[in-house]
Amino acid sequence: MNISQPHLQQLLPSKRSHSFRLLGLIVGVLLLVVCSLISLTLGAADISPDVVWRALFAFDGSTNHLIITTVRLPRVLIALAVGAALAVAGSLMQGLTRNALADPGILGISAGAALAVVGSTFFWGSLSVQSYTWIAFAGGAIAAVVVYTLGSIGRSGMTPLKLILAGAVLSYLMSALTTGILILSQRTLE
Repeated sequence: MNISQPHLQQLLPSKRSHSFRLLGLIVGVLLLVVCSLISLTLGAADISPDVVWRALFAFDGSTNHLIITTVRLPRVLIALAVGAALAVAGSLMQGLTRNALADPGILGISAGAALAVVGSTFFWGSLSVQSYTWIAFAGGAIAAVVVYTLGSIGRSGMTPLKLILAGAVLSYLMSALTTGILILSQRTLE
């Protein structure tokens, strides 16, 4: 394939586009830092930013310093970790399906989690919230493995189209099973 020089220049990102991306990244990181610092000051107790600063860098054991280091700082760090994990999961899903609009519903992960929770409620009754969390995680993981396995069957192996089709089929099947269980059992529906 012979690509002329002007066409090649159109395909490659320009320096201007690269600088806009870098600027966007810097602005995003600064906004994240500012929002994280603001989150450290917000809560039931009114704590000023200078007290937050002293709690982080000159801890003295006072009540406000304990609130910041034992409640608010872990809350902010967990929020950052969860946000990063969701970003990585989203970009992996978009990369696998080569679809910028990819979400857990496309691959049947949401339907697998819902079926697992509804099925466990139907068979075992009410469980603790932590149990439902792990059951939903297991249901979503099983659905993801089944979709990947179905999407990999065939001569050409896994392709984005086969992956999306397997996810859609499995999603509809599990949604139908979930609805069937809910129709059969009023207790589970409640």
